[in-house]
Amino acid sequence: MFLEDFLKKYFIDPIIYGNGYNFVNTIFYGIFFGIGAILIYKILKKIKIKINEKLFISLLPFLVLGSVLRVLEDVNVFESKLLVSPFIYILIFLIAFPSLLLSVFLEKKLKIKYELILFSISFIILIYFSSNLLSFKINIEPLVIVILLSFLFSLPFFVLCYMKKISKINAGVISAHIFDASTSFTALTFSEKFLEQHVFANILLPHLGTFTFFLMKIIIIPIVLIVIDKNIKDVEERNFIKFAIFTLGFSPGMRNLLLMCIFGF
Repeated sequence: MFLEDFLKKYFIDPIIYGNGYNFVNTIFYGIFFGIGAILIYKILKKIKIKINEKLFISLLPFLVLGSVLRVLEDVNVFESKLLVSPFIYILIFLIAFPSLLLSVFLEKKLKIKYELILFSISFIILIYFSSNLLSFKINIEPLVIVILLSFLFSLPFFVLCYMKKISKINAGVISAHIFDASTSFTALTFSEKFLEQHVFANILLPHLGTFTFFLMKIIIIPIVLIVIDKNIKDVEERNFIKFAIFTLGFSPGMRNLLLMCIFGF
């Protein structure tokens, strides 16, 4: 009975009723994501896939796809809890990985780089599901605000990148999390329709306000990247970890932006 109540309170109810995250499921999902990332890394190394910027760009539409599918569940176009975290990450992997294997196979047959084939496959799938969003009236105001905020707070890091002080990948990872911060800031500052669902942000919000999102991202993410660069010597392992961190910022940020564009302020 205790185990049943525990699972219902901390895992099942938050998924069914959309109550957001708590300390228990936040820690569990973090461990789950970490273990999953390690397994995926080992698989990619096993099949001799180079983990670089080209691979990441070819997979980028799949990240957008995850956000699109999540939003389609939010607006009841699709009704499946498989489109809710953490299941959505598993679903996207089950789509992306076979697509990667198919792309590698077709590269040998067609003499076309598998990254280009993979990007084409992922982009076509993304367009197919994104077409479901066309039935909604799109509000431009959130998009404009998010773009301006993302540009403003990301600009210093791209200047540092231009000056060769930080790498392109690091600048991209930081900008992805600034994008996420911009969407959260915009949603909670300009609208009462949205609520923050993450535990640690909810602890800081009453004390620091919605600017908390920028403080967290601008301070924590560069520190994490510095630690990674100093302690992980293998370039591909370093890249993979950074891609995983990018995903944790970009995907929820894209979902936030799409929801604001659909529902408005």
